[in-house]
Amino acid sequence: MGLTQMQFAKALSCPVNTLRMWDSGLRKTPDPIMKATFGLVAKHRSQRQLLPIPTLAAELGVHKSTVESAIRRGRLPAQFSTRSVFGRHIRLVARGDGESFRHSVYRHRNVAPICEPLPQVPMDYATLLVRLRKRLGLTQTGLAQRIGAASKGDLSMGIAKTHPFASALEKSNRTLRPHKQPPSC
Repeated sequence: MGLTQMQFAKALSCPVNTLRMWDSGLRKTPDPIMKATFGLVAKHRSQRQLLPIPTLAAELGVHKSTVESAIRRGRLPAQFSTRSVFGRHIRLVARGDGESFRHSVYRHRNVAPICEPLPQVPMDYATLLVRLRKRLGLTQTGLAQRIGAASKGDLSMGIAKTHPFASALEKSNRTLRPHKQPPSC
């Protein structure tokens, strides 16, 4: 099984010294411990058993193509059998690898980290931005360059009469008020 005495003792829920006494033959191993040991060995064999993809998919309750995709993407290790069907080698996956894939990767989408909500855009944002631009003595082009917008047109899209784009708001706030930076993820 590849376990150290400490790991094996922990799996059997017994002290290491007691396990060593049983292992050396100085004391007889109790029957319940022997049954638990046989159970651990059987479970270990079951986890290492190589299964064809359709069999593993049926056991895990996932579609066969999901398992195949996970193998192609490197999320699930597979081995090739020496046998082949119609000139293609049979891919085999250990049951334990399939179960760990099911619990750790399957249906766990790449969820973006939870961020603080974007600041609310005031209804008079366009007016405030124009006043600020005039107070700083900037042209629309100068303001666009300062906040990193590609052109004056990009800036005008941000200060349209409707709500500006969140990125334009964030850029302008960050650039025009460097002492007050918005929270970021």
